[in-house]
Amino acid sequence: ARWVGRELAESPTSKVRFKEFFKAFKATEKEGLQGARELAMRWLDLLPDKIHWKVYLELADLHKRENRIPEARALYAAVNTLQPLAHQGWLERAKMEEECGEAGLCEEALERGLAACGDHESLLLRSIKLQEKS
Repeated sequence: ARWVGRELAESPTSKVRFKEFFKAFKATEKEGLQGARELAMRWLDLLPDKIHWKVYLELADLHKRENRIPEARALYAAVNTLQPLAHQGWLERAKMEEECGEAGLCEEALERGLAACGDHESLLLRSIKLQEKS
């Protein structure tokens, strides 16, 4: 992945491979968490390392929707470790913490994301909204 403006850009091959994964993942997640997780783990062997964070982001979102918050936290942490410059990982992590009533963890995720992503607009707006609530 490389930067184009303030966004991560992927090679055309990586985009196609991720779309293939995403289509299979969405079809499988309807059958349940376990099957979707197993599918994602198999795809990690097939996809370039540079886009593994996107697989973990999808898994984290699924775990969040299934109310498996500890697992979602661990997956968001993996996203943030693998690609700290991807604002999406920090933003989704912060949203989850806010939805769970964890304002402190939400604020921490936003602060770390802002530090890593150079004051990305989406993170900045979310941070301002959080401060307005408190």
